[in-house]
Amino acid sequence: MKRILIFTALLVVLFALSVPGQRSRWVGTLPLTTVGPDAYLAIKTVVKTVDLDDDTSTDDFQFDDDAGNSTAQNLDLGALVPAWGEIISAQVRCFESVGAGTFQVILGTSSAGNEILAQATVDAANEVVATAAGGGPEIAGTSSALNIWLQGDPSGNWSAAGSAGRWIVSVTYIDYGAIYTEKNP
Repeated sequence: MKRILIFTALLVVLFALSVPGQRSRWVGTLPLTTVGPDAYLAIKTVVKTVDLDDDTSTDDFQFDDDAGNSTAQNLDLGALVPAWGEIISAQVRCFESVGAGTFQVILGTSSAGNEILAQATVDAANEVVATAAGGGPEIAGTSSALNIWLQGDPSGNWSAAGSAGRWIVSVTYIDYGAIYTEKNP
C-alpha cells in the first residue's frame, strides 16, 4: 500500500512539472503531500528569473543596465524559504548571454552575501553555477523565513554590458515547517 501511495504522489509531482507554460508556477507552489502516516514529500524548489534589461523586462527581477558605473548591484529576491526550511541545493543559470564583457554572480541570504554560492562567472547561455553535491544542508533552518539575495557584477560599466543577459535562480529546500504543521504534534 505504501508503495502505491508513494508512486501516486510521484506521478502527481511529475504531472505538475510537465504542464506546459506552468513549470515555474507549479514547481514553487506544490503543497505538502502526505504519503503515509509519518511520511511526507516536502522538497520544494522556488524559481525566479532575472534580466539585465530593466526597461523592457517581463522577468521577476531586473538589474539596472542604465547605470554608468561598475558597482555590483544586489537584488533581494524575497523570502523564498519559509521558517524552518533547510536549503539543500541552489543554482544560477544564464539562459541569455550577456551582451558585452563578463558577468559574475553571488547568491546569499543577505545583501552581497555568499553563504549559498560564492562569486562565479555566469555570463554565457547555459552556463551554470550550483551548490556542490555532498552531505549536509547548504543553509540550516531557522525560526525565520530566509530572504535570498543575488548580486550581479559586470566587468565594466552596466551601461556597456548591453541589454542582453538573463538568468534563472533556483533554490531547493526541505519545508520542515510544513511537515510540523501537517503532523500537528
